[in-house]
Order: sequence, then C-alpha cells, then structure tokens
Amino acid sequence: MIIDFLPFETTSGRMTLKEFREKNPVIRYVSSHDQYRQISGVAAAQGEAIINGGYVYDSELLERFSELYPVEQVDAAGFAQTFEDITLEERDSVFDFLQVADQVLRPFQCVTDIKKFLPVEMPMLYHLSQEGDFLRSVEHSKEIANKMWSDILNNLSDSYSKEINAYLFFNLRNPLIQKLVKLKDVQLIGRAVQMLYIQALLMGHHPLHVKELSLLTGGLSDLIEGCINNQIRENQ
Repeated sequence: MIIDFLPFETTSGRMTLKEFREKNPVIRYVSSHDQYRQISGVAAAQGEAIINGGYVYDSELLERFSELYPVEQVDAAGFAQTFEDITLEERDSVFDFLQVADQVLRPFQCVTDIKKFLPVEMPMLYHLSQEGDFLRSVEHSKEIANKMWSDILNNLSDSYSKEINAYLFFNLRNPLIQKLVKLKDVQLIGRAVQMLYIQALLMGHHPLHVKELSLLTGGLSDLIEGCINNQIRENQ
C-alpha cells in the first residue's frame, strides 16, 4: 500500500505510516495543526503516539485507511479523559479556586477543571470545540468587517448556541498551579486565571479578540505596576 510509505509528523518523530503501525496497535491522530500543538507535548510526555493530521489530505487518507486498520481521531477533550483524577481531598482544596476560575472565564464560554498530567511544566491544556472554533472565527471577522458584513456575520453567529464550547484543564502537578490553588486573594486568582487563559489561546495559535486583548493589556499593566510597587517598597 502506497500510504504505508508516506511520512507523517508524530509525537514520536517523523516516520512512515508503516513504521508507526509497527509500534502502535491503533492509529491516533488529530485533524488540525492547532490541536496537535496543544496536545503533542502532553502526549509525548505520557508515551502516547499521535499523528498530526493537519497537513493537506492527511486526515482524509487516515480516515480511508480505517477500513483496513484501527484508526481513531482524538482531540484535547478526549485526551484529557486519560489524565489522572485528583483525590477527593484535593478536590475540596481546589474548590474555591475552580469557582473563581469558572466565574472569570464564563464570559468567554469557557469552563475549567483540574487534573494531573505530564509534563509538569505545562500548567494547563485548552480545548475548543469545532463549533466554538467556528464562532471564534466569526467573531474575529466581525471585528474587522464593515457594517454590512458585520450584520451578516451577526445573523450567522446568532444561529449557533452561545453555550459553553471551550475547556481549560489545569495541571495540579505544575508548581505554578499548586501555588495558585492555595491563594485566598480572589482578585489575584482571577487575574492569574485570565492570563493563563490568554497563554493557552496563544499556544494554540488562536487569534485574540478585542476583549481578550484587553485582558492581556490589563494583565501586563498589573504585572508591571506590581513590580514597580515592590521595588518602591524595598527602597523605602
């Protein structure tokens, strides 16, 4: 089969499909570059082999190959189901943190959860549904369109649900998250969660909307102001 000799980008390095099949009983792939960027580090750290199906025709070829070999499409949400759950005691200790996180991210149709996963250097994993991805594209187009096109895009987006369409999974193994969940300052927690949300969007190469750019600007201003105030206090 010709497809066996085609090279694919995988979390185990670049290899032909034949080489990938020799090492893996199931072909798991993601259908977009952005999804692959989000989960490739996590997958590699956990020893999971995933193919990047975001290149032209790769996903279609792999789907057709499913008639001959087990093929499974995965995304960040599905991959998160393999993460280690936190204990009941840990769940109690992070309850207030998650309450604040959900509150500050609800305007962005995003909910949060907390798990344990590798690598420990990754503080969070973001997942955006296909409908959510489409709506983000529409919202971005509305921000740069003229009035006529903006009205058309408004009608288009109104036909879709405005319910939750994104998930942000925090990693309790990460040192930063371990510190955040112990904070009692609600305002500080909220600002930190907002910045992690923006970081997750940038890592996934999602264009920032006007309100998200405002979050980024406000967060950077708060950070600079905090550093200046600390320096002033030290010099007094």
